[in-house]
Amino acid sequence: MIYNAADGTESGSRAAVILEDIIRTLNAHTILTSADEESSSHFDEAYKSYKLPSDYYKYIRSVSKVTGTYKNSQAVAYVSNVLVKQTDANKVINQAYDKHRILRNPVVILESGSTASGTMKVIHDEYTQIDEVDLTYIKLPGDFSILTDTPCQLPYTCFEALVSGTVDLYIKHLTSTQPKQQKKEAEQ
Repeated sequence: MIYNAADGTESGSRAAVILEDIIRTLNAHTILTSADEESSSHFDEAYKSYKLPSDYYKYIRSVSKVTGTYKNSQAVAYVSNVLVKQTDANKVINQAYDKHRILRNPVVILESGSTASGTMKVIHDEYTQIDEVDLTYIKLPGDFSILTDTPCQLPYTCFEALVSGTVDLYIKHLTSTQPKQQKKEAEQ
């Protein structure tokens, strides 16, 4: 619910600042260096595919460290990646009539893969060599428990919402199981 609320707020507003402060504890950062598969012959598409981290939940942004661009084949540069939907992938994949086209920014497509979290495919043009990808994402929050003394990863400002949500969930559970138990007792 927090992520959906953050998407619906205007940047810079007081609500957006509060939501960003809550979410910050779940922001994670990793460098992806080894690609699972590389291809430059499959439909003339140049890409690298990376396994997403095991605690991956939601994409925020990524940057590619590249060696060479269409302007300079030797320079090392950092280029922002652009996330696109699967349905828009055809707009960036090489077609027969736009061979040797230039992609100013590598394109990211999220896919399912061999791991539970999936893979991230980074499509680039033939002039660009991607060395590594700097990925910023929202991680899955870890389990917490008062019984095992495992702390919650969310900030204290979430305490009231977590407690009231837990109590509501418990009450709903009790009220939904209570009639079933009363029926069983009456049958006996």
